[in-house]
Amino acid sequence: MTMGARTNFEIKSNGQQRFISSSVVRTGTASILLALAMPVFSDTDVSLTGSVTQTDISGFAGTPFTVGHPEGTQAVYGVWSVERNDKPCYVGALTEDINNSKDNSGEIKSLCGDNPISSEMKVQFGGIKFAERTFVRALRVCMNKDNTRLKGFQIRGRKIDENGNVSDLPVRYPDSSSSSGLTPLVDLNAPSDQRPNCDGWKKWVECSQNQIATAITAHFSGGSNPRSVTGIALQCRAVGKGE
Repeated sequence: MTMGARTNFEIKSNGQQRFISSSVVRTGTASILLALAMPVFSDTDVSLTGSVTQTDISGFAGTPFTVGHPEGTQAVYGVWSVERNDKPCYVGALTEDINNSKDNSGEIKSLCGDNPISSEMKVQFGGIKFAERTFVRALRVCMNKDNTRLKGFQIRGRKIDENGNVSDLPVRYPDSSSSSGLTPLVDLNAPSDQRPNCDGWKKWVECSQNQIATAITAHFSGGSNPRSVTGIALQCRAVGKGE
């Protein structure tokens, strides 16, 4: 299976829910003489099956918005957010087709009013650290001291291998021989990102066995824009082989 890196292009903002595009950079080796090349085996195609199921909320309930297309053929490999006036009013789901990593896109929801201005907060699978077809299976958020604003998130993943089998990414510490007492934030297979005022991590929410996230449900606070994300749930579907 080829390893790859996803590279996101500039997002054009118009204050509404928008579509974002990204490019995928693939690296590999190939033989000039086909007669001497090693055999190449295609990955087994998989499909998303069954109805969409939703996890509990990590964080707190607010006004819910679906970010992504849970009934489609794409799954979530990352989540990101930016702020305006210290409020996380802009959240996105990075997605790609489960059988074609070059078919990658994303959806966002903005309740910022004007354009967000903060630096990006993002967690994702991809790059040289993770195999292709690694998607989100679990997520948790970090909140500020008052439990009113999203200030961090962490994800765990499931990988679809070349035979179409689905497995959880195992916990992986920098030095497994001294892993006793380490916190989940040190897990190299569970990317995390947070802002300085991240005060407390909330519970993990997780798709059922053999499921992956195909969209997220972002919960926003009430009031006028900019409105803050207060919690996130996952929308999940099962992975099956073939059509």
